[in-house]
Amino acid sequence: MVQVVAHLHHESVQFVHDPRYNWIMMTERTYRWYSEHDFSDDRAYDCPHSKEFSIKDFDVFGVTDQVPTLENIRPLLDEYASWWKSVEKDWNNYRDPSNGHLRGVHWTMGPLLKDPTLKDRKRIHEYVVKNHTKWSIPVVGNPSVDESIHLALLNTTKKNDPTGDTKGGESGCFILLNKNATGRVIDIIARKTKKVKIQLDCARHGNVTKETLVYLMNEGRSSSVKTSSMKRLMDLGQLKVA
Repeated sequence: MVQVVAHLHHESVQFVHDPRYNWIMMTERTYRWYSEHDFSDDRAYDCPHSKEFSIKDFDVFGVTDQVPTLENIRPLLDEYASWWKSVEKDWNNYRDPSNGHLRGVHWTMGPLLKDPTLKDRKRIHEYVVKNHTKWSIPVVGNPSVDESIHLALLNTTKKNDPTGDTKGGESGCFILLNKNATGRVIDIIARKTKKVKIQLDCARHGNVTKETLVYLMNEGRSSSVKTSSMKRLMDLGQLKVA
């Protein structure tokens, strides 16, 4: 695997050549581009979604060759939200030929929100977290997401938690998958969660602070959390046992 790092608009953009994928060339990232790519962490790779929708259907919005901004993405998200409610009631609405443009939103929005180089990233992420929490998971996984976005989600009530129907539950378990989550965010998750698994993930995160580990060592929800935190402190040279 060969990695190439380029600098564009003061942001480090990583391109990867993997035998499974084609080269991802530097191009302007329009809605058309997002419809043909996806991300693994901060790595873009070819992933055409043409089986699920036609780019011609997506042209209904008139933004196919535009770079996403809050102004041009808001109508897509708002119309999609209304449509998705109907899909949850009747899956036939998903396959309805007249809804091809909304299937386009369905398959394009995830890669778009995960892109660490998304130009209008902070404004778009803020709008999504506040108004369309269904898309919060790709937002919190974005390697360049602003800390304020994570904090806003952690302050969301359980009733409005977008991950409430998932097996893991709690937005914190998805935030912890982001290797760039800050120590402050990890500390809040560790103290708020009621799940042993999430506290263990906090203790193992690369950015966990000494203060959080000490808290987990003393107040963890299980002996495994306390032991794991103590061992991590020792590994970091922050704790010595006589």
